This record gives sequence, structure tokens and C-alpha cells, in this order.
Amino acid sequence: DFQTAFEAAIDVALALETRVDAVLICGDLFDNHAPPPPLVDFFQTQLTRLREEDIPVVLISGFHDAAVYPDAVYHSQTFPGLHPLIRPEDKQPITFEFQGTQVHFYGVAWHQLSNSEPVVLVREDRPGLHIALLHGEVGEGPREPDEVPMRFSLETLKKSGMDYVALGFRHDYQVVSESEPAIVYPGTLESVTFAETEPRAFLVVEFDMENDEAELTVTRIPYKSRPVLHKTVDVSTLKVDDHAELAARLSVDADPSALMHLELVGTSNFIVHTDRLRDLLAPHFFLLELLDRTSFSDSAIVRLIKPERTIRGMFTRQLTDELEKAGSPEQRHTLEYALKAGLQRFLEGELL
Repeated sequence: DFQTAFEAAIDVALALETRVDAVLICGDLFDNHAPPPPLVDFFQTQLTRLREEDIPVVLISGFHDAAVYPDAVYHSQTFPGLHPLIRPEDKQPITFEFQGTQVHFYGVAWHQLSNSEPVVLVREDRPGLHIALLHGEVGEGPREPDEVPMRFSLETLKKSGMDYVALGFRHDYQVVSESEPAIVYPGTLESVTFAETEPRAFLVVEFDMENDEAELTVTRIPYKSRPVLHKTVDVSTLKVDDHAELAARLSVDADPSALMHLELVGTSNFIVHTDRLRDLLAPHFFLLELLDRTSFSDSAIVRLIKPERTIRGMFTRQLTDELEKAGSPEQRHTLEYALKAGLQRFLEGELL
């Protein structure tokens, strides 16, 4: 999906009606610093399409594809038409001339900074447009010790003298600042997690240089990404007694193209085995995330087993007593899971 989206982005860059002068990649082009050769070949092929049309690509590395590793792909491979800014010591800015205007690109790739090291953009005193590529969070205050992304001060970016700041790291589209300078996360073209349900789009930034003033226009060109669906189902209302019946009822929402996040709630009259249920539902969705939040402590099986003078009866009584004293939803969920897992073992005869 991501390769298809990237190829579509190159199509937009080359199309007559949306033709661009340069392509900016603000980190995490790859999901790790040493991607597999077929993926590298694919990227090189797409870069060749741009180079043949004299469209340069300016790139910084991100946290996932960080160039700090000695075996990082940016050290071991060459890429046609790529202008990487991947080391703090790289000579900056990289300058091109587009339609009679000098455009200067500055880049701050992810690297292992200490919390006390601020990131400073120094604009050179040269005519033209000044554009920064950054990978990290925009926010105030020091970075926490366990905070992975770099942090950039909004106040500092505002004073940087840049005409535009292109951001990487966040997956959703976000305008941090609309002007002086505009600071924007374009977002990914496909959702990376089930929480990312916003419409996806290509981001094209245009500068009108009349009267030596840069008037900026940001345009989002919609991209038809894979749908992300969320549904919560109360199994108490379905009146089903096994996994096959439950799967049949849940498959009415089948969409083989969708990413489905399915949460089960309510009281189940049988122990829901998520792996078994996922296997039954998998053919109905492109990708399924199944979250079992059902309650089993009020089921008919528990009521039947609880009075028994057996080990499993004692186990059931202890867990249901703990559930009555549970102080938070998280505690209840953990105890419900323990009750289901334990009784599953007893009922399958694995514990005597």
C-alpha cells in the first residue's frame, strides 16, 4: 500500500496540472535504516522518474531510517537525483534555482542529541526562498530522557527567518503555524495505526514571488487510501453460543479492502478465543485488529462452576471475589482475562 501511494505521489509530482519543482522527504522514508534490497530498488526506480524530468529530491533521515547507523542505507547505496541532508555537519543550505528564484534548503535529520542541545536553524543572508526540513515534535520545554523524537521550539522556528518549514514524524496532517513561517506536517498517505482515520492527501506548497514577497499557498490533493473502520459490538445482544456463530454475525460488516478495528463488549456465554475468532474473520477484512473486552464473570458457565467443590470452583470464586473489589476498568479487564484464561485451561482438561 505504501509503495503504491509513493508511486502515486511521484505521478502527482510529474503531472502537467500539478508539476512541481522539487520533492521534499522529511524523514522515515523507510521503516528501518537497512531496508530490504527490493524496496531500495523500488525507491531508486521512482527517483529515476524524477531525475529524468530534472526534479530534485531533498531528503532528511528520520528516527526509523536514521543515518547515525554505520550500515544505514544512505551510506551503502546511491540514489539518482537525491540530495540528502542526513548529518549535522552536512554543508547547508543546498541551493537550486527554480523559475528564476534561488531556493535554499536546510535540513535537520534525526540524530542522538542530548536534552541540553538546542536545534538552531541559521538562515544565510542570501536572496530567495529559505525552506527547512525537520523531523520531530514542535513544542516548548526540554525533551524528556525517554522522548525519542527531536523537539523544536515553535518560538525559535518563528524567529528562524524561514519562508516554510516542512515537518516529518507525525502521521496525521497538521498545520502548526499558518504563516511567518508556515509550519506543516503533511501526514502519511496511508494510515499507520488504527487511530489515524483522517482523510489522506498529497501536500503541494506553492510560492508566488511577485514583488519579491513570497505568497504561500498550501494545497491538499486527496488520496484514496485504504478505509479504516472502527466498530464496537455488544455480544450480549447477539445470542450466540460459539465462535462460528459469532463470526457469522460479525462478518456482516465484511470489507476485504478495509482495516477493521473490532471491539467486543458485553457478556459472552462462552470463552472468546481471540486467535480462533480472528482466523474465522480474517478473510473478510484486509487487516483485522480484534479487541476482546467482553465480560465472562456474569456468564451462565461461571454461575454453574462457581458453587463446585472443586479446584476450578475455588479458582472461579477467588477471581469473581477479586472482580467485585476491582477499583479500575484496567483491573477489571486483567481479572476478566485471567478468569477466561484459567477456565479455558480447566474446560479443555489441561489442568486437573
